[in-house]
Amino acid sequence: MSIRSSLQAGALIVLLASVGAGCGPALPEQGSADERLYSLRCGGCHPPYEPGLMKPAMWGIMVVRMESELERRGLPRLADEEREKIIAYLSRHAAD
Repeated sequence: MSIRSSLQAGALIVLLASVGAGCGPALPEQGSADERLYSLRCGGCHPPYEPGLMKPAMWGIMVVRMESELERRGLPRLADEEREKIIAYLSRHAAD
């Protein structure tokens, strides 16, 4: 592969990644510590879901359920403080 072909392929990868990153709506509190924690810990296996998709009680159930999925995949479970912050963040922006 020539240098030019390599550069073109690299540029295409960067373009596709940047387009894909902007497909979904921005999460609430963009850039806050709670949003980053949620995106990091819950977005490792799937794109982070919009908090308004569920009510607060359902988010509590879902976060606990997903912890067993983390464990099944050999990933570290949420620390108590992480779990509390993520559930509080999701609840603040959950459906009524």
